[in-house]
Amino acid sequence: GPLKPQNDTDAYRIDETLETLREMWAEKMKMTYGPNAEENIPGFFKETLGWYLPRLEKYVAKNDTTFIASNYITIADLFFAEMFWSLVSCNKGKTDFLEAYPKLFAVYNAVLTNDKLKAYYESCKDAPNNGPSAAWQ
Repeated sequence: GPLKPQNDTDAYRIDETLETLREMWAEKMKMTYGPNAEENIPGFFKETLGWYLPRLEKYVAKNDTTFIASNYITIADLFFAEMFWSLVSCNKGKTDFLEAYPKLFAVYNAVLTNDKLKAYYESCKDAPNNGPSAAWQ
């Protein structure tokens, strides 16, 4: 299916989701590259994700969608999957922080195992997710 919105409701939800994900991304960058980045990792997983993930989980449940913003993969899902793919790497390959949110975990897995995307994610398994200055490298 297409990555772009199919109607105004989906367009609104995609924009809304991307805005939230951009906020999370900014916090991830502080955790990754900011002063004392190594020390920021536990707080990011506990506090930042602890604030955002329950809200995103409720958002998906409330909208009753298969993916974050719609019933088809959009750019919001790709952004989400890419960000969390790098966080899984930061978390030594463990997905426990995301498994507590079954709808989000299902979206993450659906994107990574999608027939059109699976080969890409498989090809990147051994590639670094970030530059050598990232705190978790």
